[in-house]
Amino acid sequence: MAMMTRSKWINIICSLIIGLIFGLIILSGSILISGIFSSHNTRLDVYTDSKMKVYDGVALTDHNWNMEGTLKDGHQARAVYKGSRTDVGESENIIELVITDEVGRDVTDDYTIEYHFGKLTVQARQLLIIGDTNGLKDGVLPSTSYHISPDCDGLVIGHNVTVSMAGGIADVKITDSSGKDYTRNYFIILQLDGNTFIPSSGTQNFTLFEVYSDIEDTVYLKFMSYGDYLGQEKWAQAPIYEELIEETFSASYLTSFALEAMGETENTIKIKSLCGYYGLPYYMLNGDYSFQTSDVSYIGSTTEEYAVNYYHYNNAVAPLTKDLADFEKEYGAFVRANYLNIDDTTRAYMEELIARKGFSASDPEVIRKVASFIQNAAIYNLDYPKELETEENVAIAFLETYKEGVCRHYSIAATLLFRALGFPARYTVGVLAFTEAGRWAEVPSDQAHAWVEVYLDGIGWIQVEVTGGGVSEGGSGSGKPEQYLNVRPSITRYSYDGKLHTALQQVTGLEELEEQGYSYAVQISGERMEAGKTVTKIESIQIFDPDGNDVTDQYKLKIENGTLQVYYTKFRFTSKNLEQVYDGRVQDTAPDVYYQESQLKKYGLTVEIGVPKDLVWEVGSHLNRFEVRLYQYGMDVTDLYWVDYSFGTVLVTPMEITFKAGDAEKFYDGTELICHSYSITEGFLGEGHTVGDDITYTGSQTMIGRSDNEISYIAIYDKNGKNVTHNYSITLVSGKLKVTR
Repeated sequence: MAMMTRSKWINIICSLIIGLIFGLIILSGSILISGIFSSHNTRLDVYTDSKMKVYDGVALTDHNWNMEGTLKDGHQARAVYKGSRTDVGESENIIELVITDEVGRDVTDDYTIEYHFGKLTVQARQLLIIGDTNGLKDGVLPSTSYHISPDCDGLVIGHNVTVSMAGGIADVKITDSSGKDYTRNYFIILQLDGNTFIPSSGTQNFTLFEVYSDIEDTVYLKFMSYGDYLGQEKWAQAPIYEELIEETFSASYLTSFALEAMGETENTIKIKSLCGYYGLPYYMLNGDYSFQTSDVSYIGSTTEEYAVNYYHYNNAVAPLTKDLADFEKEYGAFVRANYLNIDDTTRAYMEELIARKGFSASDPEVIRKVASFIQNAAIYNLDYPKELETEENVAIAFLETYKEGVCRHYSIAATLLFRALGFPARYTVGVLAFTEAGRWAEVPSDQAHAWVEVYLDGIGWIQVEVTGGGVSEGGSGSGKPEQYLNVRPSITRYSYDGKLHTALQQVTGLEELEEQGYSYAVQISGERMEAGKTVTKIESIQIFDPDGNDVTDQYKLKIENGTLQVYYTKFRFTSKNLEQVYDGRVQDTAPDVYYQESQLKKYGLTVEIGVPKDLVWEVGSHLNRFEVRLYQYGMDVTDLYWVDYSFGTVLVTPMEITFKAGDAEKFYDGTELICHSYSITEGFLGEGHTVGDDITYTGSQTMIGRSDNEISYIAIYDKNGKNVTHNYSITLVSGKLKVTR
């Protein structure tokens, strides 16, 4: 019996041991399997926001973040914030994610985390210092000799300004009570005795703007133009012309509308202002930016990136529409009354110079000739004698005595010479931006620049470069444009004759230099015998000045390919003139085109007429563009023939639309009654267009009574977010707000 009891307990113990071993095996297996699967970590994508502000001495942070991907059950994520920026510049908004499980264990390693950091950007604080040098002592100006303009960001609390002068050069330093230098965090404009410049201290390597374009280009970003010359380097403020084109655009847009009528290709530049200044390119029109109502200076928000479409001026423009032509006549009279002023001494000198050089206002090349003369009248030199700045008449002293200086001296002289010739002209300041295709490029402060605007009757203001030789190394108003030329082989065409034809050894893009006596030597490759097209390439090129010196290295050449075509015959295609109301639609229907159908049939050809992709005709005058493809037996043979285009014009007028602010009524309860709604009572929005969220209402009623509910601002955008308001003729009708007992 005892033996049986002992056996029973032995069986029980063995069963427990076996169970324990089996449990351990299962646990080990689950751990192993878990390890295998955990090797495939869950992916998370973590994004942080971008933020921007003007320098204020306080660290910029942004703790907004979001995550794509799913945490495992019971897991939680928290962010450790490491992104911070105080001084001017840009850095990443860095965070680090920490993930814990239900019991607080760190399981971050169970995840594969990809971070996408936003940017923290601190812009320079804008400071305008105005004063005079009367109290100058030991090279330092007392604080009573200058003040900080309220039309700027001002100083950070606790910072102090020191303005000094040495050798005619003014400088600014900004420090705190301990003497630590914070100058680099400010963009400083200094006006002393009427002279305006950007001090070099702390800002000489500062980036004013960042620009982006799909093409490599030289773009003048304008800030302001000036009026009468006051002597030395001083200019009076320019008068503003109050009338607007289409109640939207300042008179500065006249040239843009003329270029649009020519069918010129629009280029787009994206701009980020890092200095508080709002710069815009010449011959701008459409885009996501603040349409300008002043013909003198440009203003707009610099806290966000903005995009501007602009044209290149090529010395030829189409006639303005009748309404614009009438506007231009009135504006032209205003311009001649305000931008031909010149003192007697300067006029006498310039008229003698005009006679000596043989300049004539009736010469179609006179603007180019005057610009060329000024460019070669002196040596560009940053170390010019600073006594030039104190001369009563800098224009005469620069041309007659000193014969060296920087861009502002060239531009002063040119402005007054143009005026003496009878061309309205004005001194203009801004920056030069050199865009790089497909990437953001910086515009440093040493590209601050001055140039001249000349007014042409029937066209408007055009920008004229007058700064001469030398290389810019920085400094206020000393920027010099880089010589930049687009050069390509001339188009070569031969009628098919069974012989081998080679490319002409000629280029386009050097015409202005050739008119000044320059020459070039070029080797262009490309040959063809059969009908069709062949690419031609510039293998080498040299540019020679009028004295025969090789000056190729002085120019930045953008070399492009050309075309050699051997063709069977020439066909001409002509589109007609049209007038239509703006509708915002993509023009996907081919226009009516005239051509000799019988001649095409003679060659067994059929024709297909198309329109450029995504073509939308906005308000204004456009070329009635189209594209031609020729087919024979179903094969595209367009390249075998010379297709000669003749485009008509399309005059697009604004779409009329009426917006009415909403009505609202309530019983008096002591609270404000507002109504932020509207309806379209006449007309309609174009295809895919919407009213922006930035609509502004003016009107409220609290007490018993009634008042108007008005729309003070409304903007219309297309499906891509582009502002297209200028294509509408908008009527705004008030609603009614009523409070009763």
